[in-house]
Amino acid sequence: MAKIAYIENISSNNIPYIRFGNGKKQMLVFYGGPGDILPRGMLFSVFAKGFFPFKEEYTITMLSRKIGLREGYTTELMAQDYATLIENDFNNKVDVIIGYSYGGIIAQHFAAMYPNLFDYLIILGATNKPTEKGLELDRRFSKYLSEGKKAKAFSIMGEIFSNSKIKKALIKFALFLTSFFVKIPKYDTFSEDILIEFEAEGTHDASDHFALIKKPILIIIGDEDYYFTVESAKSMAEQIPNSILKIYRDTGHNLEEHPNFERDLREFIGKI
Repeated sequence: MAKIAYIENISSNNIPYIRFGNGKKQMLVFYGGPGDILPRGMLFSVFAKGFFPFKEEYTITMLSRKIGLREGYTTELMAQDYATLIENDFNNKVDVIIGYSYGGIIAQHFAAMYPNLFDYLIILGATNKPTEKGLELDRRFSKYLSEGKKAKAFSIMGEIFSNSKIKKALIKFALFLTSFFVKIPKYDTFSEDILIEFEAEGTHDASDHFALIKKPILIIIGDEDYYFTVESAKSMAEQIPNSILKIYRDTGHNLEEHPNFERDLREFIGKI
């Protein structure tokens, strides 16, 4: 496969993004976190590859969070930031929104509050409440990264990709090596922003909005996900009208590696 190029920029309301693909339709990915950790450089081909099959039909924009968060910022305010971006930079409408991991908890608010800004919305690897072990891992990750300790931050993330001790150790080592090639964003508020974003993760609760979601929502969760449980995914799906829940067996947080991933997304958004 030829190398896929991407561009990196900042939106009109100060949200960093990377963009690739040349399709006429627009797909926005609210990416994971906490922190501005978009898959730049060496990470791009690894963590964006799940969306590569859509690059001919869609222009794909992967978003982190706004630069310069204030104390007490919430996931609901982050959803508002994304709405402003779509209104200003995408002429008030995109075809598909995918909320991935941390982006998926923000997408819960977004789906209810801004139904006119999208046609279809997909939540990948996220429910209303993270697990305690997931929050603890993100706390450590945020702390290390805010202190500039990239190797420590990225290596501990190996926990989320496998239940196998051997595979987990190998992934941790690979992430440790990769961290030396990862560029930490240079803007002044990066360290503060990542800690504020972590606090917002811990206080997130979009359950009051679930009944307000009227457009079709696809929810995909792995039954071995480190951050979110199948039970919480089922509970969320039961509260959201027109939602479709798919549970990937023997799968963790890396949903894009499941053999049905592309097919399920195409089946859902192919209705556009």
